[in-house]
Amino acid sequence: MSTPRASVVRGPAIIQYKGQSLYTKQDFVITPLLKLGPVASSMFGTVTHSVDDFMWQLQFVTDGQLVAGHIPVLWPYAGTYPGTSMFGAADSDVVIHTKGGQLITFKAGAVTQMPPLFFGPAETVIGACTMICVGKLASAYNATGKWMEIASSAFADTSFDKSLIRKMQYTGAWGTTPWDAFETDIGFKVAFQVSSTPDKVQGVTNDYIFDDLTATISALPVAISETQLMAAMSLDDANWQPGAAIDTLTENNDFVISGGAGKPSLTLTGCSISSSSMVFGRAKRIGEVTWQSTRTFATGALTNLFTLAWS
Repeated sequence: MSTPRASVVRGPAIIQYKGQSLYTKQDFVITPLLKLGPVASSMFGTVTHSVDDFMWQLQFVTDGQLVAGHIPVLWPYAGTYPGTSMFGAADSDVVIHTKGGQLITFKAGAVTQMPPLFFGPAETVIGACTMICVGKLASAYNATGKWMEIASSAFADTSFDKSLIRKMQYTGAWGTTPWDAFETDIGFKVAFQVSSTPDKVQGVTNDYIFDDLTATISALPVAISETQLMAAMSLDDANWQPGAAIDTLTENNDFVISGGAGKPSLTLTGCSISSSSMVFGRAKRIGEVTWQSTRTFATGALTNLFTLAWS
């Protein structure tokens, strides 16, 4: 029997989360993460498998639109303390709204890896985001609507604005001349690493607990000499020695990436050079440089590791 073409389901969709509509650069995939555990017998080996855990995983790259409302939604952990619930006291559902008119709701979602950022004319600003959905709070595991719901709803979102998808030029500011306003070969790459621990109830993941956040900036600077690089690495600093904290070195500064009015900007606190290279040949003498951020405090309280905003 031939399958009717009209029976084949396909088509694009947007992601709606915490009041924001997110259009994606490519097709995106939601994956059910079902963990099975073997049930074994010495006599017969594995006789069946048990359901040990379940959640949904969503990975996507936005199309590059960046508005103020996206910032706290996609980058929520700038000032989060270790031990904090990443899913919170109330569920925030992840809704997939298809152009064809389906509303597919995945219960209780949270960002578990924040998108990296790229500041430069070679690519749009936002990288890949990872979200996890752990199921409706205070609901039996086999209850209807625990994990997802599907409804019909005509697609009516009008928030798309192609003028917000821009590839832009940026400069970096870190420390003194020549680093107080320098350019790169293609742009600045900002990477965030969120560490977390699954929190389980009856063996099934119910939450993720925030453990830590670190961030780095990488770029290949232009018009920087060997001497300027060595000075920036603080190798002659009186405090430079094994065991020294990088925020005690002379060249430990906030790193600011900006492109002028109407463009996004980023400030990453307490940055020191953690890796670099010198190239002897046809390439630029100074290779890619990476800056490691450090935490700062105000009267003993944790301050934000980064600030992402509009200039």
